[in-house]
Amino acid sequence: MVRCLPRSCLAVLSLRRYHVRACVVAGVGFFTDSYDIFAVGLLTTMLGIVYWPTKGSMPTNSDTAIKVATSGGTIVGQLGFGALADIVGRKRMYGLELIVIIFATLAQSLTSNSPSVNIVGVIIFWRVIMGIGEFPGRMHLPNG
Repeated sequence: MVRCLPRSCLAVLSLRRYHVRACVVAGVGFFTDSYDIFAVGLLTTMLGIVYWPTKGSMPTNSDTAIKVATSGGTIVGQLGFGALADIVGRKRMYGLELIVIIFATLAQSLTSNSPSVNIVGVIIFWRVIMGIGEFPGRMHLPNG
């Protein structure tokens, strides 16, 4: 075992395939989380142009509700998936939350307006579900 000071350990240790894999997995996790959460600005702009053509933008309360929905779902998801991850393991929860994110993202992209349901309400619903799937436990998967 190599003994070294914390700053000099990086100079002594060699870069291995495991380290590259850990960085790639964490990077992909951060990218998908940030894309899912922060691409909503494009969504609200496009919805405003399509569904409110005279004004060209969404009403402020609808715009804010869509943008906040994912953050609200993320809080619920962190509490729920965090407790379940402690019980059944992070790898198993990663698979489940990945399914939730994929399903909610596809459902959100296939949403359309109808006479019985408002597009804003349906988008808010799927953004909350997508937020519930945004569990940060995937960042710790390379560690075991």
